[in-house]
Amino acid sequence: MNIGEKIQQLRKAKNLSQEQLAVQLEVSRQAVSKWELNESTPDTDKIILISKIFSVSTDYLLLENPEVVNVIETEVKIDNDLQRSKSMTIAALFISILGLIITFTPKPSILIMVSYWECPFKLELLSFLKS
Repeated sequence: MNIGEKIQQLRKAKNLSQEQLAVQLEVSRQAVSKWELNESTPDTDKIILISKIFSVSTDYLLLENPEVVNVIETEVKIDNDLQRSKSMTIAALFISILGLIITFTPKPSILIMVSYWECPFKLELLSFLKS
């Protein structure tokens, strides 16, 4: 399917006339008609606008074989999902290691840290932590 056929199919699916689409694209109705009849091709800025109006990719409009677009979009989605999964795994691993460090840190190291505090109740705090 070529770009003209795609524009026509998308326009009809949204129940738009050539005139209504032309108004949205700020072109003449004749320009839309020529695109649909493959007598001319829309400019790049109009292709981008058409893709936004119909919520399709520019690849879909420009490539003859939409299956290729679907395969590419699927591969990109899979790559994004894998990247997200890797990030989540790394974050979970980091949090787990941090939890283990906190859990198994012996109290003497806490006492050493506390002993450097300068506060009036240092001795009371140290005796509390020892017990």
